[in-house]
Amino acid sequence: MLPNEKAQTLLLIAQAYDLLGDRDNAVAFYRKVTHLNNNDKMSDHATRLNHFVNTYVEAGLKFPFEEKQLNDMPIISEFLD
Repeated sequence: MLPNEKAQTLLLIAQAYDLLGDRDNAVAFYRKVTHLNNNDKMSDHATRLNHFVNTYVEAGLKFPFEEKQLNDMPIISEFLD
């Protein structure tokens, strides 16, 4: 599994925990994503995390993910229509 795929999976787990009201586990999974981050200039695209993943993780560490945000998630909104 490439780092981006793993990061996206961990992000979705973190957001699911937030939706379940389990903030402690949500934060733990957001932090797991930050440990995968390798954004140094010498790394290639396969080892750098997607900008959108980083943005969602930073937001998730500050505030719990809420149901009203589901439509903002490109991967999720396809299934809600």
